[in-house]
Amino acid sequence: MNFLIRVDSSLDIGYGHVMRCLTIADYLRDFGHEVEFCSRDCNANLNRRIIEKGFPLNIINVKNPKDSWLGHSQQEDASEVLKLLEKKDFDWLIVDHYCIDEIWESLVKQKAKAIWVLDDLVNRPHSCNLILDTTLARDPIEYNKKDQSCKVYAGSRYAILRKPFLKLREKVFAKRESFKKVNRVLINLGGTDPLNLTLNVVKTFSDSSYGPISFDIIANQKSKNYEELKSFCELKENLHVYGYVENIEEMIYKADLCIGAAGVSAYERASLGLPSILIQVADNQKDNITQFEHNKLGECIRLNELDRLHELLKEKFLKLSDKEHYQHVFKQCFKNVSPLGIFDVISHVHKKNCYHLSEATIDDMEQVYEWQIYPNARKYARNQDPPSFKAHKSWFETSLESTHRKMFILKVLDISLGFLRVDFNNESKVNEVSILISHGYYGMGLGKTGLGLLRDKMTGYDLHAFILPENKASIKIFEKCGYKKISENWYLNKG
Repeated sequence: MNFLIRVDSSLDIGYGHVMRCLTIADYLRDFGHEVEFCSRDCNANLNRRIIEKGFPLNIINVKNPKDSWLGHSQQEDASEVLKLLEKKDFDWLIVDHYCIDEIWESLVKQKAKAIWVLDDLVNRPHSCNLILDTTLARDPIEYNKKDQSCKVYAGSRYAILRKPFLKLREKVFAKRESFKKVNRVLINLGGTDPLNLTLNVVKTFSDSSYGPISFDIIANQKSKNYEELKSFCELKENLHVYGYVENIEEMIYKADLCIGAAGVSAYERASLGLPSILIQVADNQKDNITQFEHNKLGECIRLNELDRLHELLKEKFLKLSDKEHYQHVFKQCFKNVSPLGIFDVISHVHKKNCYHLSEATIDDMEQVYEWQIYPNARKYARNQDPPSFKAHKSWFETSLESTHRKMFILKVLDISLGFLRVDFNNESKVNEVSILISHGYYGMGLGKTGLGLLRDKMTGYDLHAFILPENKASIKIFEKCGYKKISENWYLNKG
């Protein structure tokens, strides 16, 4: 399928729109689709970044192209996009722009087969086929859909996160659980820092009263007073300034706490369980800051509180430094912000399940062992004692050779998410199913996904599951997948 993405970037617009569109584009390309972008040539834009990522970029020729926002009518913009749609047969047009609404969408519909809108401003109507809003606690019913057949995906379970964030979930979960004290702080107030808050935040923590804490500061070289910030930080050994950061996920992983903007980056940090002091730096972050505060995913400072910034930063820093509160916030972040929901959206768009089961190989042995020995992973197993690696290695190698056992890894793309096993007993006719989900992805519906895929692979086989009565979560999942209770601990899914 062919996709065209309409998005802009500049110092005033910010870079979050382009960055999340690039993430979607990467995933679409991973699944075999072709993606192009169309953007204006605004001041200080990320157009070069789009090209460097290997995506064709079409520059929209309009009046005042370098203005921060449209600088021209939606009709003029739509006319330029229609020219692109006439040149190539695009299956989907993706739009991520605060200055584009149903007026523009209605105009391009004459050529666009389907329109996918990314938005978080629920007070404006749309005329499209799909809406994606990743705002925390957002409900689909909040959207005014001109076409009632429009599919709305809403809420932070659909957060748009790059693949490296998915790969770090397990590792970072264990790190946050072992938190003792704050040693490293990340400061990231957005790609443009329009209110020039970074220097003020740095100065708040620049004295020695906080102990030997290292600060990693991300600041755009084109942002206001960058040189002043850099000069100030050069005088302190514990202050480290970075321009554009390619692997922001690694910095989030290494940090114990963050002081950051309440925009798109807030979801990146939450997906890796990083407790944060969130600062509202724009009006359109009002919903984010409200929901992060209400759901206790961090400590928040609003626009109307910036005159007390110094005082509030110190107060909230001390609060998050408390181990018990830290653990609560980290777990709320992990629970509420999922890096997997975007694959539900992509599955809907390209009408194919993004998840798959692959037969386990010897390369999966160590990963499965890590899942097996994680605390409480075997809480409801018949044998609750975790094996030694030597015993696991012997069992795994023997299992790979056995004709009485099938082992599968649940994956999305090349990312391993869980382990499923079927043990065949020809005498008793019991084909026992076992499932183990990565501790980085508990509570995200992967049990149901894996069991559904396993059912498809085991066509014609009766499948059995042994579940202890106290394991209510597993009982619920297996029953949703069609397993019926046949005795005290046994459930059956007919082939």
